Amino acid sequence: MSKPFLLGIAGASGSGKTYLASKITEDLGDNASLLCVDFYYKPRHGLSMEEKNRINYDHPEALELDRLAEDLYVLKGGTDIHAPVYDFSQHNRDESQTNHIKANSVIVIEGILTFHSDIVENALDYKIFVDTPIELCYQRRLERDIVERGRTKESVYQQWQETVFPMHQQFCAPTKDKADVVVEGEGGYADFLNELYCHMNVSPKRC
Repeated sequence: MSKPFLLGIAGASGSGKTYLASKITEDLGDNASLLCVDFYYKPRHGLSMEEKNRINYDHPEALELDRLAEDLYVLKGGTDIHAPVYDFSQHNRDESQTNHIKANSVIVIEGILTFHSDIVENALDYKIFVDTPIELCYQRRLERDIVERGRTKESVYQQWQETVFPMHQQFCAPTKDKADVVVEGEGGYADFLNELYCHMNVSPKRC
């Protein structure tokens, strides 16, 4: 391909979009780069942890989507970028380092709100929405947050009810209609991926 192909992936928290994005970048190896929308959470310097804990991180206002769009067009032009690094343990941006994202043949952009902003969506060449029953999404998030982040079942449930699910309904779910293709997040992706790679005219490492 003459210029990077920007592949956007969206879906609810726990839908399987991160797995799909990782699978694609793994299959394509050095031909692909992965850019997470979560990299673009706004910096919260000067706020106490208590203040940062009160922020709704599932709302679009928590993200620098304008900067994301700017970076996408730089990548689209064939130039590498240095994306922000976000420290989830501190709810803040780590200004001491950056994520070097190469302008490879395929750039995979993954996040809950990948399609929310028109300026971001318009930069994408192809859009995939991972559609998974919301009950399964919650179960996956519950298991992840307990095992990987040391959360309690009660705190995960409270956050899901207060922000995660309402924000999904308001901002993420409606973007399903913007997708070029909708895939189910409950099973394997082999057939879909073969069709996708053919569409993008790329060859995975496993072939």
